[in-house]
Formats: sequence, C-alpha cells, structure tokens
Amino acid sequence: MASSQRLSPTFRFAPGTTDLDPQSRSSVSRLARAIEQGEFDGQTLVFVGFSDGDGNAATNLRLSRGRAETVRTAIIEAASAADLNRLQLRVGAFGEAMPMACDDTDWGRAVNRRVEVWLE
Repeated sequence: MASSQRLSPTFRFAPGTTDLDPQSRSSVSRLARAIEQGEFDGQTLVFVGFSDGDGNAATNLRLSRGRAETVRTAIIEAASAADLNRLQLRVGAFGEAMPMACDDTDWGRAVNRRVEVWLE
C-alpha cells in the first residue's frame, strides 16, 4: 500500500459483524456518486478491512475480509449508474493488525473495526 493514497471515508462496524453503521451507509452513497461521475476511471479502489483484537487471529482476518467485501458490494449496488468496467474494485484484509487505537477500551475497539479505501 506504500504507493497508494488513502481516501477519506472510513466505514465502521458493530462488534463481530459485517453490518455497516448508519454513518457508513451515507459514506457509501457519497463514494458511489464519485464513482458514477468518473472520478476514479482507470484506477483501482482497494477496500481494506480490519478488526479489533477480540477473538483469534484467523477469525479476525475472515471478519475483516467480510467487512471489505460488504463495503465493496454496497458500493457496487449504490453506483448503479456507473460503468464499473472503467475501474477496478478489489478487497484486502489485515485482521487485527495495524490498529488505529488502543484495543483496551470500547472506543478503541470501535475505531479499529473499519474498512479503509485506498486508491492505487
């Protein structure tokens, strides 16, 4: 990801789920509109999932990949007017690696349960 640029939306999830929170659903709409307007034509968007540190590493990796897939699918569904052949939409997952906050608090774990969007 070293040569990639992180976009501003971050998508959040409830513990142990792949369900987007309400604010994340509005971020889906904004990103879908940008895709429909051709802002990312010829580029690749990578949806990268993360988990908090609760549970074992293999489960967290699967959960983080599921979260990335959830966001990718939501974007595809919301960008119904887009020509998705003009860009690539990929997923990646890091599980509990690379936390943004300390996992010792509810707030920190909530911050770590996320999907970031990177532009390649």
